[in-house]
Amino acid sequence: TGALKCTLTGHTSEISAIMFTKDQKALLSVSHDTSARVWDIEGGFLLALLSGHTKAVTCVDYSPKSNRAVTGSKDKTLRLWNMWKAAQ
Repeated sequence: TGALKCTLTGHTSEISAIMFTKDQKALLSVSHDTSARVWDIEGGFLLALLSGHTKAVTCVDYSPKSNRAVTGSKDKTLRLWNMWKAAQ
């Protein structure tokens, strides 16, 4: 209906990219605050904070087959994340 479902807060700088998981149950967001975050869409809460980059994170992609995400940063690194372990 176009009604606001929830507001996800936590990043402390601008958000660079977002993407839904294939099952549409989670959302990944990356930010200039050097973090990536995994959000539960139904509950509107943070599932995992993915930290380790030292500069702005600018891109994200997710593979449902391997349940891994990859993030790219201005620190010139890619980081591969195991989403099962990240959400624990």
